Amino acid sequence: MHSSSWRMSLFMPALLGIWCVVVGILQSTEAATREFGLIEISQFAVWFLSAAIACMLAARPGPAPTRLVLLWLGVVALICGARELDVHLWIAPHNFGEWGMRFKLNWWTDLSVPLAPKILWGAIGLCILAALTLPLAFARLNPIRRLRLGMPDTWLFAIAVVFLGLGGVFDDLLREALSDEPRKLAEETTESLGAGFFFSSVLTAYRISRPGKQVSQADADTSDT
Repeated sequence: MHSSSWRMSLFMPALLGIWCVVVGILQSTEAATREFGLIEISQFAVWFLSAAIACMLAARPGPAPTRLVLLWLGVVALICGARELDVHLWIAPHNFGEWGMRFKLNWWTDLSVPLAPKILWGAIGLCILAALTLPLAFARLNPIRRLRLGMPDTWLFAIAVVFLGLGGVFDDLLREALSDEPRKLAEETTESLGAGFFFSSVLTAYRISRPGKQVSQADADTSDT
C-alpha cells in the first residue's frame, strides 16, 4: 500500500489517541476513564460505526472473499461494542429476570435453573459462533500468508488485536503494579487505539478489493488454506 494510503489508515487511530490525551488533560483522569465517560463513549461509537460500515460494504458488489471477511469484521465489531457496553452484565438474571443468563459453567449445570433459558441462550450462542467462524471458513483466506504478503488490512487488524490485548494487560495483569488512575488512562488509550486500527482495517479491506485496485494473490487464490 502506498505511503499516502498508510497515512489514511492511521488517521482514525491518531484521532482517537489525540482525543484520549485531550480528554485526559481537560478532565480529571477519574472522569475521563470512568464507565460511560467521554473516552468510552468514543469507543462505543467507533465499534458500532465499524460494524455498520463493514456490513454495508459487505452488501455491495465485490469479490466474495472480501465480502465474507467484511461481514466477519462487522460481527467482531458488534461483539466488541457489546462487550464495551457490558451487555454480558445486562443479561444476567439479576437484571434480565428468569430469562437472564450467566457465563459461568455452574449456571449451565445448575438443575434449579429452568431449561428454557438455557436452550434460548445456547441457540443464540451457536448463532454467534457460526457468525464468527463460517464467513472466514467460506472465504478460505490464510491470515498468516496474508501477513507474510504484507496485506495492509490484515496487518491493521493484527495491530488492533495487539492494542486491545495491551488494554487487557493494563486492566488485569498490571492492576497491582501501577497506580490506579495512570493505569486506567493507559488502558482506555490502548483500547481506543485498538478500535481505531480495527476501523481502518475495515475500510482498507474494502479499498484494496475495488476494481482498479491491486488485488493480491492471497485474495485471488481462495483455495489456499
